[in-house]
Amino acid sequence: EALLDGGDAQSALTCLDGAIAAQPTSQPAWYLRGVAAAELWEIERGSISETASTSQALQVARDSFARVLALDTSTRSENRYLASLAGAKLLAKAAAERDQDGESPSDPHEDRRCIAQLLAEAQQGFQEALRLHEQWGHDELGSDEWGAWAGALALVAKGRMAEIEEEAAFAEPALRAAQRLCADASQKFTAAAAAAGEADSDAHWLTLHTELLVSFTELACKALSSSVA
Repeated sequence: EALLDGGDAQSALTCLDGAIAAQPTSQPAWYLRGVAAAELWEIERGSISETASTSQALQVARDSFARVLALDTSTRSENRYLASLAGAKLLAKAAAERDQDGESPSDPHEDRRCIAQLLAEAQQGFQEALRLHEQWGHDELGSDEWGAWAGALALVAKGRMAEIEEEAAFAEPALRAAQRLCADASQKFTAAAAAAGEADSDAHWLTLHTELLVSFTELACKALSSSVA
C-alpha cells in the first residue's frame, strides 16, 4: 500500500504478485493488485496510442477484481464491495475512452462488441456494490460512483439509440426500450447530484445528462417525423 500511496504502481504490482504467489487466497492482495493495475492503466492510457501494455494492465485489473469476488464465498465482505466498485468504475471509464476514440474503420462491430461487454460488466459491478450496501450495510455509493454508473448507462442508451437510427427502426417497443435506458441513467445522474450536494455537483455529469436528454429528444422527433411521413 505504501508503494501505491507513493504513486509507484508498477513496483506495487510486482510486490503484490509476490504476495499472491505466497498467499493465493488473500482477498486484500488481489484487490490491491487490481488497484495497482488500474492505476498503471490510467498512467499508460495517457500515451499517444494504446499499447499492448495498456491493454494488459486493464485485463490484469479486471482479472484481479474478479478473483476477489470468486474468493469471497461469504458474498458480503468489504473486499468484495471495494472490488465491485473499483472494477465497475474502471470498466465504465474504459468503455467511455474507447467510445471517444471512435470506431475502427477496419472492424467497427468489434469496437461496439467490446464497449458493450465493458458496460455490461460495469453494470454488474455497480449493482453488486449497491446490493452489498443495502443488505450488509457497506458504505453508500457516493457522487463519483453514481456518476460513473450514470455515465455507463448513458453510453448504453447512446448505443441503442444509434442502432435505432441506423436501422430506421422507430417501432414503439424499440423507442420504449431506449426511453427506459435514458430514465435509468437520469435516475443515477440525479443520485450523483444529490450525493454531491448542489454546490459540488460535477459539471461533467451534468453535461452528460443534458447530452443524453437532447439525444433522446432528437430521436423522438425523428420517430415522429417518420410516422408522419
